[in-house]
Amino acid sequence: TTEIYTLSLHDALPISGTVQYLYNALSWGYETVIFQLPDAGPGPSGPNTQAVTLREEPIEESTEGRYRIPNTFSASLVQFNASGYSPYVAQTPSNPVTYSTPETGIGQFSNGLVRVQFPLSGGVPAPEEVLYFTGPSGMERTVYKNREGQSPTIPGGLYIYDDVPIFWDAWDVMDYHLETRKLIPIEIQTDPVPFAQGPVVGGYKWTGTFGTHGSTFERYTFLRANSPLVEYLLVVDWKEDHKFLKVEWPVDILAREATFEIQYGHTPRPTHINTSWDMAKFEVCGHKWVDISQRDKGVTFISDSKYGWHVRANVVSLSLLKSPKNPDPTCDMHKHYIQYAVLPHEGTFQAANVIRRAYELNYYGANNVPLLQGVANPAPAADFVNVSVPGVIVEAVKPAHDVQSSVVVRLYEAFGGNAENVT
Repeated sequence: TTEIYTLSLHDALPISGTVQYLYNALSWGYETVIFQLPDAGPGPSGPNTQAVTLREEPIEESTEGRYRIPNTFSASLVQFNASGYSPYVAQTPSNPVTYSTPETGIGQFSNGLVRVQFPLSGGVPAPEEVLYFTGPSGMERTVYKNREGQSPTIPGGLYIYDDVPIFWDAWDVMDYHLETRKLIPIEIQTDPVPFAQGPVVGGYKWTGTFGTHGSTFERYTFLRANSPLVEYLLVVDWKEDHKFLKVEWPVDILAREATFEIQYGHTPRPTHINTSWDMAKFEVCGHKWVDISQRDKGVTFISDSKYGWHVRANVVSLSLLKSPKNPDPTCDMHKHYIQYAVLPHEGTFQAANVIRRAYELNYYGANNVPLLQGVANPAPAADFVNVSVPGVIVEAVKPAHDVQSSVVVRLYEAFGGNAENVT
């Protein structure tokens, strides 16, 4: 339905001229850093754009993967109008990304909203990131913490489990797989090294080999200017048998429940095992985001393509890959491109607008955002559909099939409350 909306509105844009426009299918305007591939026509240029190189060789062929993952691209901070077109203007970041080495062997990226520290050398199975965030109060707070008595968890670390279901190899996940958890023994191929140092994008990468069949991975951790998200791009060449790959985070949060996005809303689920019902929720679904919060702060985890979660106590796990051998012995034995993000916040997830942030990452976070050519006058339509209440999400716009010259707008209240005087 969103594609119908996009195509019908695109017809109104003149396709000749020299002015470049952006198109936004979401029902609110927002600011973000976009990525532009070099083969997508005229790309961003000028003092407020940044050339980013993930690595020298191509990561994938242009036809592979859900996204076209470029090894090099341009990045610029832009402003989207709500549900319509807006002229492309590369803006100067008010919170640029900076890189520094505050201690020997430690690298640090910061944009004034979040700060990531990481080791510059190997010696550990995964870089032990330390993440801080600054909320509206102006006070910097920690994000990750192992609680006393817990098995230590490396923030953002990759963990592997045995996966041998009783009946349906490719579909079932059994609770006893949790007893086989272990940190992946990684042979580090390249130590963590910055691939971009700002001001629009900054981040570091590291690579390794793991498993009994020589699976490999590349992980890119990056910040965008003016963004409270810490984002990850994980490229895995998966070759394992009957294994389950997860990424895990121990957060500095005390909460009896975590909140999971579902279609047109969200639902709470327990973080403890007090009943048989709680025990059965060892692997649960969440769509674009999962949040765990206490009264004054919380952490949201956003995924663009993975929907299996496990939250116990203060440890959040996202299921990444499975390796069944029946009915297809080669199932998922290829490269995977996975994007996810961590969004620490003060207060509730509603107040932090994490629902909109999750939509934005899923719509434009890793896609090549095209620049459309048009004329300056008349300006193309903007704000075709807009809402005045932050908790209301326009999910679809489509032509009405039974009423001529009419449009159906499907929307829902996402915060879990009333929405009055919506325009």
